[in-house]
Amino acid sequence: KDWVDRGALLALRLLELDDLSCDGPSRGGPALPCSVYHCAIAPFLHFDGPVPDQLYAVGGRNEDQEALATVEMFDTWHGRWVQRPEMLTKRAGCAAATLPNGHLLVVGGYDEGGIVDGLLQTCETFDPAAQRWSKAPAQLKRARWGHGCAVLGGLVYAIGGCSLRLGAPREEEFMETLRDCEIFDPAAGEWQACGRMNTPRAGARIVTMGDHFMAAVGGCDDVFGRAEILATIELFDVRDGRWSVLGAQLSTPRTTAAVAPLDERE
Repeated sequence: KDWVDRGALLALRLLELDDLSCDGPSRGGPALPCSVYHCAIAPFLHFDGPVPDQLYAVGGRNEDQEALATVEMFDTWHGRWVQRPEMLTKRAGCAAATLPNGHLLVVGGYDEGGIVDGLLQTCETFDPAAQRWSKAPAQLKRARWGHGCAVLGGLVYAIGGCSLRLGAPREEEFMETLRDCEIFDPAAGEWQACGRMNTPRAGARIVTMGDHFMAAVGGCDDVFGRAEILATIELFDVRDGRWSVLGAQLSTPRTTAAVAPLDERE
């Protein structure tokens, strides 16, 4: 597939034709050599793949509380949101991460069946070059929604969330908030269990810090019970695979917040 700025090549050709017109270029001055257009300008309008650093919004729920398969991309080249191909499965409460190969991995969630009957163990991937979704061959060890995802050291982590108690019937009273975490190795192509958090968390926000740490910020510890909103933060050290609770807490307990790291880059 050719990746070009839509309409740019036509505009460039019209500019070239105007430059070569018998009346002389409308911009005034002598005509530019054709090589300027073909060799110096055109290459900047063609890309070997999708423009990097695009932002994707996938799935979620609409105003009628229905799970969505729709996908939008913020086109940073033009500064606008555009529709992309829909996911294979409607997913609300899912999480996403970027794989080392540049593909997007969307993990778990629930579909139109709801938070119990629609609980998803499946994942799917999006190839931005081919603009195509594919079912990921590896499933989560445990279906979940309301979890968070992050990439650390080339590995994808799925943290916390909500799921059915193991072996329980599909009824809401058997749902629980998870301490469980999983890790996906793209090279091995499978999910494995990893260190459990000290506190069950759904709606926590996950962010990496440097090369060795990942933080789980806030969340709710018992979505289907007392539903206490958390002010605590847990830190995962990839070197020993363990979670620890930070001594400093948020001044305001919060769940489903927004969290982002800031460094010294301009």
